[in-house]
Amino acid sequence: MHYDITEHGNYLRAVIGDAAGLEDFVGFYREVQARCAVRGLDRALVVVRPEHAVPGPDRLGTFERAGFMEGFKLALVCATWTLYQACNKAETAASRATIHVRAFLQEMEAVTWLKAS
Repeated sequence: MHYDITEHGNYLRAVIGDAAGLEDFVGFYREVQARCAVRGLDRALVVVRPEHAVPGPDRLGTFERAGFMEGFKLALVCATWTLYQACNKAETAASRATIHVRAFLQEMEAVTWLKAS
């Protein structure tokens, strides 16, 4: 599965298509976590790009398996309403985790939230 991960100052920006399968999302989040750990970053912006299918919250919520450190901030940007609903369900599921996850429709809102201390 193709995805892009780039560094933007104090956070990583990672983009994945919504057609990615469960294992693709697991690997994607692990890669984001590993790169954040290497660079000493505690926040990431994940953009879910609309393609062919809408991932369920089970795929979006696989970040719990990635091993993000306690207090990590993860912003999920889902550009369509249907995607946003799935991201919002993943956000709700994350309330049990030790990381802070929030869903957004607009990338700039997500960046503002990530940059806030």
